Amino acid sequence: MTYAQEGRNGDIEKILFHINHGMLYFTGMDVVPPFIAYSVARLAAEEREHQLENYKKYLLDFNQHKPIGF
Repeated sequence: MTYAQEGRNGDIEKILFHINHGMLYFTGMDVVPPFIAYSVARLAAEEREHQLENYKKYLLDFNQHKPIGF
């Protein structure tokens, strides 16, 4: 996977840490785990629809997500 610890682009958790912790958490916000869909520009239409459905579920259940502990 490209965004893994040993991946070409590095660990996605480390990449997002500066935003999640340094910008959001630092200013007093509760930060929930992000919804991440990889390579959506290259997905087939059916798979893209599947990712959109997953995102809708993520948003509908937003209050159920536990904040990231820093």
